[in-house]
Amino acid sequence: RLFSAFRPSEAAVAHLARAFRAVALPSGVRPTPAERWHLTLGFYGNEASVPERADHLDTQLAGLAPPTLRLAGAGTFPGVLWVGVQPATAGDREALRRIAVAAGAGRRYQAHVTVARWRLDRPTALMVGQLASYAGPTWTADRVDLVHSEPGGAHTTVHSVPLSAW
Repeated sequence: RLFSAFRPSEAAVAHLARAFRAVALPSGVRPTPAERWHLTLGFYGNEASVPERADHLDTQLAGLAPPTLRLAGAGTFPGVLWVGVQPATAGDREALRRIAVAAGAGRRYQAHVTVARWRLDRPTALMVGQLASYAGPTWTADRVDLVHSEPGGAHTTVHSVPLSAW
């Protein structure tokens, strides 16, 4: 499986990891390892070509400004607990939107980092409530990684595109 993503800074990951340790997860909820935390921009599936996708990202992301972001708040999708992504300014919000569109995000794009998963119904309100007021440090998302998700969950960066407004 191939996807493009921002990876939060080391400081942002460490800050969230400290906060997440205090979250009481119900039985059957599996935390996502911090080393795999990322902000998906585009998902390309199992049949995508790495060279074609890399060329596409190089072209589409050229000249786009890097946004300043922070991890903040929380929510759920079916089977997923996530921490939200908050742009620092309106300009950063627009930069994130442009990058996500260029990378192939759908119209209903919700910027987030998945921190836990489960298969059956779980008391999500409790988990979300424990992270609802979370706000981490800001970081500048200065590159987009093209990532291969391997069986077993390992993520390998196969290409990176630096962002620069210059």
